[in-house]
Amino acid sequence: MADYRLRNYERSEDCKRQYEFWLRATQDLPYAWASNLRNVRYLMKEMDKYPKARIYAEDESGELVGYIGTHPPFDFGDGVRVVPFGYPWTFPRDETLAAALYDQMLESTPNCYGGMRFDLYLQRFRRSWKDEITFMEARGWREKWSYPILAQEIPGVEGCPLPRLMKVTACDLRQVESLAKRDELIDDAPSSNLLHDKLQAGWLSWDAIWILPWDGAFSFEVRDRVAEVKLFVVSGGVRAAENLMRGTYAMARQAGVSTLSFTLSGYNAKRREQFEELGFIHVDDEVFLELSAEA
Repeated sequence: MADYRLRNYERSEDCKRQYEFWLRATQDLPYAWASNLRNVRYLMKEMDKYPKARIYAEDESGELVGYIGTHPPFDFGDGVRVVPFGYPWTFPRDETLAAALYDQMLESTPNCYGGMRFDLYLQRFRRSWKDEITFMEARGWREKWSYPILAQEIPGVEGCPLPRLMKVTACDLRQVESLAKRDELIDDAPSSNLLHDKLQAGWLSWDAIWILPWDGAFSFEVRDRVAEVKLFVVSGGVRAAENLMRGTYAMARQAGVSTLSFTLSGYNAKRREQFEELGFIHVDDEVFLELSAEA
């Protein structure tokens, strides 16, 4: 391994450097989530308290060439406590450095969080990320569950009347909640407070969430030429779904996007038949791997 400096989190500027590095390191991976700086800062808001939960690799000039991180334990249900565990991203790709980052993170995590108990490590990938999955499986990680990813090239909308979309503001969130409660494919409709929290934390974007009065609301996140739809709320039947999808196509095209994708989890979990009727096909899977904390 080259002469790299490995260090823990030191300052708030590490958030921006980490985000920009993630984009570089994952630029060639299919259906890589976009993330955003607001969300990265939200997820790292406790780094001053847990600085050892990030390990950065820098070369002799101070350039970031790799990093790995974890997040504090949370309750997973049935008394199980989980730590989200990151992948050792490197750029340029360096398997020796990746192994060193992984080994140091795995060794230090039990002491990162002040002795808080946890039972499992958890990580997510796309199934098509063969190298990353192979790296983790070689170290004892195994698949726990997966969700299908559906996608579609955005069709032409020329000559079709576009629905009257409105950008969602904080004042509109109660209306989005009301629409969600009428959506027969959502079991647990998000409250306006929950939607506000997700927007403030960067899980959804204020710049990319729209409402179509009476028919529903949607939000997506753009990475290169792909828009991953994070929220799709339909308050009516087939006509409402088609109207909402036309609006999604239109706004995604305005954002320079050629492909829409949905992960069939969360609010989208029961929408497979609806999306397939609209022309979406299964292209990949979101895969979660687990490792026992006792391994």
